[in-house]
Amino acid sequence: MQLLATTGGVYDPKSDVVVQDELAADRRAAEAEQQRLQEQQLAARADELGHLAGAGRLDRTVESRPGDEAARDVLVQRGDYRATAVDGWLAQALADRSGHYADLAARTAAAVGSLPVRVRAHAALLAALARTGALAADGTSTIPVRPLTPVCSMTSARVHSRMPGATVQPRCASRGRTSPMARVMVERSTPNQQPNTS
Repeated sequence: MQLLATTGGVYDPKSDVVVQDELAADRRAAEAEQQRLQEQQLAARADELGHLAGAGRLDRTVESRPGDEAARDVLVQRGDYRATAVDGWLAQALADRSGHYADLAARTAAAVGSLPVRVRAHAALLAALARTGALAADGTSTIPVRPLTPVCSMTSARVHSRMPGATVQPRCASRGRTSPMARVMVERSTPNQQPNTS
């Protein structure tokens, strides 16, 4: 009443500096609370993704959500080794256009920087392989792999003879021939004989 009497007009809270300061403080407090809640949700999602990755259950059955890129960043900032598995999962989701990447806006945001370059490159590679039919529906390769020759079959008999307990079959000598090495060994093992002068 005193204020109205002094100003001689209708009270307008917009022109009241004290009221405006209080309103601004309330807005800042509300924004801070909202930020705190978002950080808690982000940390919880990062924990969830990390747990799934650590248990080997972060696959195509788990749909991506808006904000998973930020949750991935939380794992990276923590130095969590499971962030690599999350990167692969996000790349697969982007390549498949599944989860929240079914939305063009989300794919566009990922293309302009919400995901690291290496994750986007991985997604592009997976998409290209899927188009060529090199990947099955479960993400495994359909390219046949030729079995390698066992190393043990290429090991020589000489090497086997040096192994404890190994049995090596001797080679058969050529019929009617004597190797030079055999002749030298026979000559060395035969004592010297004097010529018969009688």
